[in-house]
Amino acid sequence: WTDRFGGGRRYHFDTGSIFRLNKDWMTATIEKALLIAGIGMVGIFVFMALFYLLILALDRFLPYKEEEVTDALSEDSITNEEA
Repeated sequence: WTDRFGGGRRYHFDTGSIFRLNKDWMTATIEKALLIAGIGMVGIFVFMALFYLLILALDRFLPYKEEEVTDALSEDSITNEEA
């Protein structure tokens, strides 16, 4: 009896495993697809890091300032209503 990996449950010295895998299973297409996926994932993390640094820079150069609360009835509005 053999399993779909090409052998029974015995140690294969050529692969260093209990499975006898075909070493040529990774074709050029799969290698290229993994390379593109890896570049994409690295690109996303680089973009997120740059965006985070941009937010920190904007926060440093343009800090949030709370507005001063002014009275609803200022002296100008009172004098205009009385006149």
